[in-house]
Amino acid sequence: YLIFDPIINTDETGKAIPWLAKSWNFTADYKAITFKLRDDVYFTDGSKMTADDLVFTFTQIRDDKTHYPDSTANSWRQYLGDIVKVNETEFTINFKTPMPEFWYNITASNLGVISKAAYEKLGYDAFWQKPVGTGPYVVENWDQPNSTIKLTLRTDKNGYWAYRASDRYTNVKTITIKFSPEAQTRLASLRSKEVQMIDTISANDKGILDKEGLTT
Repeated sequence: YLIFDPIINTDETGKAIPWLAKSWNFTADYKAITFKLRDDVYFTDGSKMTADDLVFTFTQIRDDKTHYPDSTANSWRQYLGDIVKVNETEFTINFKTPMPEFWYNITASNLGVISKAAYEKLGYDAFWQKPVGTGPYVVENWDQPNSTIKLTLRTDKNGYWAYRASDRYTNVKTITIKFSPEAQTRLASLRSKEVQMIDTISANDKGILDKEGLTT
């Protein structure tokens, strides 16, 4: 959730809460859902998020099998029918059949709203080098050989909508993310204080880190 935002978020209990979507409404047969979007969300390039971007995002998931193969997109693709813009702040997803995984998928961290204008201007590869999202951070540098991404807090005039809405702000100006597939390498980096946080740890490793005072 650093570069992109979920359409619907969850609270600490797992309950669905409004985020980019202010509200939503299913039809009685659960074969369509209409979202009403916030009207104060801006992408990091300064453009305003509208229903066109949401329609574009889901259309890409449904139709672009080159960049979104079934192995990653079929949990959506097998259900998606027509995706329709109602107006600038509302759009409707029609499903071929009711979607049992809907609540899990709609709140997933890998579902980011794509800026239609930026994507069409840059193309897939260039867009994902420096994604244009609605989140609080932008990609300053992506060092692919060293599997490292540096993020900086956005400073555009519109800023991050959720900070304005909650009147709560962060003092974390930069974040560096390093991808490390080896569990022991991640653990060693945490122990040496080379990094401040790691993810994907086993239950056994968590128990060891608890004893070392390295978990919260």
